[in-house]
Amino acid sequence: MDKKEHNMLLKELIDSIDIEKDKKEDDYVPIVVAGIVVEPNEIFDFMDNGKINVVSDDLCTGSRYIEVETKKEGTPIEAIADAYLKKGPFSPIHDEGNKMFYNLKNRVEKYGAKGIIYVHIKYCESQDYDFPDLRRNLKAQGIKVLEVETEYQTTHMGQTKTRIQAFVEALSEEARNE
Repeated sequence: MDKKEHNMLLKELIDSIDIEKDKKEDDYVPIVVAGIVVEPNEIFDFMDNGKINVVSDDLCTGSRYIEVETKKEGTPIEAIADAYLKKGPFSPIHDEGNKMFYNLKNRVEKYGAKGIIYVHIKYCESQDYDFPDLRRNLKAQGIKVLEVETEYQTTHMGQTKTRIQAFVEALSEEARNE
């Protein structure tokens, strides 16, 4: 597709979207979602019903997958291919220990998030190992964190829904008292 045509279609799409038309900024709590994957997908429904605005994420199936730096030299397709082929895999085992902490801290600051919902897949050894340090470091910075432990394809989500609602209420109350 021609670059000018692409940009024109993209501009039309952006102009047609009014993301905030049904939401008042004061009604929704800005949150960063982190973890490997949000499973089951109903967790997103709980967030939406709980008036959570996911302003950023640090998920293997989200931003980590698509955020890559591309070079301006060469053809666009070569730059994209080069970026993805040279992109290192995310490895909580081999990466610098505080990489996720700094990434989450920066996302909270950049997007004005009130807290983080960390989706922890039950029995995931890398998350089991890393999360206590991550939570402690975030807490030391005054960043509120809710750990939501899930299992793949679980159907028992009542407690998760309640915990997400309570987290939002606590953040909303804190914001009102500021």
